Amino acid sequence: MNEFVGQNKIVRELAAIEDALKRDKNLSINLLLRGPGGCGKTMLAQSFASKFGRFSFQIPRNHFMWKERMDGYRCHIVDEIHLLKTPEEVYPYLDKKQFVFIFATTEVGVLAEPLTSRCINLVFQEYSLEDIVSIIIQHSKDIDFEVTEDTAKLIAERCKLSPRIAKQYLERMHFIIEKKYHPLTLNGIINAFKDIGVFEGGYTDADIMYLKLLSKLGKASLQTISGALRMDKATITNDIEPFLIMNGHISIGSKGRQFLGWRKMNDNS
Repeated sequence: MNEFVGQNKIVRELAAIEDALKRDKNLSINLLLRGPGGCGKTMLAQSFASKFGRFSFQIPRNHFMWKERMDGYRCHIVDEIHLLKTPEEVYPYLDKKQFVFIFATTEVGVLAEPLTSRCINLVFQEYSLEDIVSIIIQHSKDIDFEVTEDTAKLIAERCKLSPRIAKQYLERMHFIIEKKYHPLTLNGIINAFKDIGVFEGGYTDADIMYLKLLSKLGKASLQTISGALRMDKATITNDIEPFLIMNGHISIGSKGRQFLGWRKMNDNS
């Protein structure tokens, strides 16, 4: 976990848990990592589990899988645990001494209490801009496209403080620069971002389309917005609306989505 950037409180606690598990081979620990998509839950889970050798990994599809292979591993990662329709299948394994379970979820308030109460809950906090800059610089070395700290900061300011988005944007900049559409300068990066529809503050073409639609309608249901933008509801609720709510552009209530204004935007509208 030494290479993991950010989430220092979680990383420190996991280091202590790792030591305890290595001291006591029969110790059973269940962890639940909570946070938005792209914040590094799966990466951290895999890094932790790898300290104990081979581990199992699954994303459940209604039912818990691989029960017949449980004894072959000490650590078991179950990503997107909220997809499991019958969580009671897991309870007997959580109470056994020899297993370490690491669950991850993006959802809030949907997991059964008997599951959450059997776990140490670790909630990911928002990354700082400095953390994202460090993640970008680290990833630039991994993909052999090293960038300056100023360039990394420019990318970080447009990625909504998401490690996953930061890495994706860096890779897309790499493709564009390698094709020589733009030079590897700050202005070149800004123009490359314009090419892919990403603007200052992290606003995307999709964000702006959403806001323009809602500003005309005033209020609208998710169904209306999804149909008008020809965009699936999951993308809207997971990728677009949290950012727009955080920046004070919209609110969501019993009567649907309400437009609050273009505040905090620059020249993107």
